Amino acid sequence: MKKLIYILVYIFINVNIYSYLQIYPTIFDKNIDKNGGSEVYELSNPTLSKVRYIFYIDKISDEKDMSQWIEYYPKTMTLNPGEKRKLTVFVKAPEKLKKGEYTAILGIKELPIVTEKDIIEKNRSLNILTNLKMEIAGFVGDLPLELDGKNIELDQNKRKINGKVKNNGEKRATFTFYLVNTASKQEYYLGAGRILPKKEFDLSTLPEIKKNENLKNYNEVVIKDKNRVVKRLKI
Repeated sequence: MKKLIYILVYIFINVNIYSYLQIYPTIFDKNIDKNGGSEVYELSNPTLSKVRYIFYIDKISDEKDMSQWIEYYPKTMTLNPGEKRKLTVFVKAPEKLKKGEYTAILGIKELPIVTEKDIIEKNRSLNILTNLKMEIAGFVGDLPLELDGKNIELDQNKRKINGKVKNNGEKRATFTFYLVNTASKQEYYLGAGRILPKKEFDLSTLPEIKKNENLKNYNEVVIKDKNRVVKRLKI
């Protein structure tokens, strides 16, 4: 029994030591013209070791790149086990820029804390534990959201909504999906999904509808962006 406890403790320690960093949110999706756009990210260290995070910006491609307009603070961050701190990112596009969606990479490298003495005496190297790359997007100009639905249907037996929604617009967004009874105005929240420009979202990937929900009178799927209705789809 004692041996089993030792094994479990060993597994717990090692899993936590090598766990990846935690960050929220994981998107940007802001208007960056006029006064610019900003986001505050919360990073936490879920490991049992002190770690250092080094932040950097990189290009995705030369086309519609916004990497040169990004400011962020701090440049590095050291967190104790379980500690949380914030990273602020600000992006402001130059004036008279062509409207559209612009992108860049927000990178986060996680390094263990290693002293010079450790490197000399123990020949330890600075192994990168994590190199997280997040694609972030900024929008210039008024970019309307344009969605189309295909083969939308409600499967009452499997309690799932089926079909696909395509983003025909020029900007990505995180949409929320609802079943609606247009007669009673009753809404049922199905879930959320982020759709990139010119890409499709499969509605069947949304969670199963609760068994106590009566599906008989629902006749529409409503798609919203920040509580604003973008599209209504008959079922």
